Amino acid sequence: METLYNIDMERALLSSVFFEPFVLDDVSARIGAEAFYIPFHRNLFSAMLELLREERPIDEEFVKSKMIKRKEWDEAAMLDILSANPISVLDPYIDMIAEMARKRGFVNLGLSIKKMIESDDKSSVDVASGIDKSIDKIMDIGSKHSVKTSADFIEEMRSDMNAAAEAGDIIGYKTGINSLDAKVGAFQPGDLVVIAARPSMGKTSLMTTITDYALGKGHGVYMNSLEMSGKKIMARLVATRSGISLSDIKRGHVTEKDRFESAVKFYTKTNLLHIVDESYLSIAEIKAKAAQHFRKHPEVKYWFIDHIRYIKKPGVNIPNEINEITKELKRTAKQYGLVVVLLSQLNRANEQRTNKRPLLSDLRESGAIEEDADVIIFPHRESYYQRNVNDREPAVAEAELIVGKNRDGEAGICKCYFKGSTASFENYGGIEYTYDSTGHVGMRTNNYSMPII
Repeated sequence: METLYNIDMERALLSSVFFEPFVLDDVSARIGAEAFYIPFHRNLFSAMLELLREERPIDEEFVKSKMIKRKEWDEAAMLDILSANPISVLDPYIDMIAEMARKRGFVNLGLSIKKMIESDDKSSVDVASGIDKSIDKIMDIGSKHSVKTSADFIEEMRSDMNAAAEAGDIIGYKTGINSLDAKVGAFQPGDLVVIAARPSMGKTSLMTTITDYALGKGHGVYMNSLEMSGKKIMARLVATRSGISLSDIKRGHVTEKDRFESAVKFYTKTNLLHIVDESYLSIAEIKAKAAQHFRKHPEVKYWFIDHIRYIKKPGVNIPNEINEITKELKRTAKQYGLVVVLLSQLNRANEQRTNKRPLLSDLRESGAIEEDADVIIFPHRESYYQRNVNDREPAVAEAELIVGKNRDGEAGICKCYFKGSTASFENYGGIEYTYDSTGHVGMRTNNYSMPII
């Protein structure tokens, strides 16, 4: 029990506030009254904070007057505090008091879990969600949430610039699709990226293409495959890495065995990929399991959710449910420093237009998704809509990754190829288009050639 509190440290810290009241701002930015173990210390710190807000002196007389009115005054306890030696370096004391408060928080959480489990009106999902929120609250004790000046951010910006200059490229997480990386630059920790398209247009294919590239770069990936089984996802990843068609893999007829075995070996040995293929989970269920994984695996840089339609929405107001989902995912991205990639389906509006290229307004319940996303990408293949004319799509088709929203840069169309046999996107050369809000295109360069098929 001695590791859960230290009365002398609490007295010394409170004595220091009386000695130099201006330090209360710094102390209160790190810990609240709940961090103190002794009840009188908690009440005293609360009284100090109230006096600070009231812009009144933080001294013995004003504190005593306030605490007497609340019937919280203890003369002997106050004398113990005033007799403690003030400290000049506060941070080590704040760190230790916060650490012990966190440990006490976990003890109390352990006691409350049993009560939550025994509650008839709480499901196991509610319990898991409650535990996750409690852990976040406990770990927030003692966190440094100091307000930064413009000079602080300039220093961080310069550090990023120096790192980019040294690396010769933008710092962040790329997709491996050159035209898209040229447009977006790189995804940043805390980004919410949305991949949206009509069915069979390549949402999941783009996800697995980016996943394979990320794993090759040593970045961890956590995936909620709500629509497709983990086995099917793995087949796509092996096909993407090996270049062997999915149909050959399904038939067990693989002629390029070396390439196949190399891809299988890669995915057998990597410990950077984790797939959850449970369907129709609520956002609370999804987030509770994911957060537990992120705490254990800080190497995770990408979190994919395929897709939003398969997230259980208990309410009747779907736009509000979507709003809750996107804001929770954005918060999680920032909290754990991840790139969260959410797949979403478009409505049928683009299919009624002559120009089939999707627009932001084609997003289902688009308000919340469009507002919260940092980047929105629309995979698009014109050849998909020409199948009735050409009988079928070519084996390697021209494709567009339309950046409909880019919070930190320009929107536009990124050209690439879609290889149907492996359900993957591949690099394209040299052409770039402008893209306006009506879906019309203007060519910037035209130095490209069609692939040999």
